[in-house]
Amino acid sequence: MIDFEKETLKSENTIYHVKSPTEVDIISMGVDKHSRRTTYASADVGVHCSQFDYGRGYSMEQFIVELQASFQLTDNRNKLINAVSRVSTKAESTIEDDGISQTVSGKAGVLLESKMELPNPIKLIPFKSFPEIEIPEESFVFRVSKNHRDYVEFKLFNSSSMAWELDCVQQIKKFLRENTSSKVI
Repeated sequence: MIDFEKETLKSENTIYHVKSPTEVDIISMGVDKHSRRTTYASADVGVHCSQFDYGRGYSMEQFIVELQASFQLTDNRNKLINAVSRVSTKAESTIEDDGISQTVSGKAGVLLESKMELPNPIKLIPFKSFPEIEIPEESFVFRVSKNHRDYVEFKLFNSSSMAWELDCVQQIKKFLRENTSSKVI
């Protein structure tokens, strides 16, 4: 977008309008007779950002794939993947039969194969904005449960405020001010 503005619109007076963490427009500085600005270019990375469905239960394989596709590589993301890959289900039954009476007992549950410390909430960095900027960490609550079919499910709940959006907008503005001579709003 910056290259387009520098090469194509070099004689125009332009403004970068940062509309959201995922949208930026290059617009004219002047307005027409109806007080409208011309939009020369738009960038929207929303469709390329994390599509992680917070609060939804994922199977182990789906959860690991979604973590890798939706969050930046960090130590916490690796710890979470490592913890998830070590979870198993266990069902145990015992039958006692002395020829006269029979006793059956059972246990079932979710088991972590080895002990490991995992902060909860855990700080992760989702892909939510332009890759050129530093995206802030967010807090997520990690839960493991069984669904109605007795399958283990892994869930993440976003426990951060919406402050990340303001932070991303400020990061985009900073990036544009450092890389272009146009006004940024």
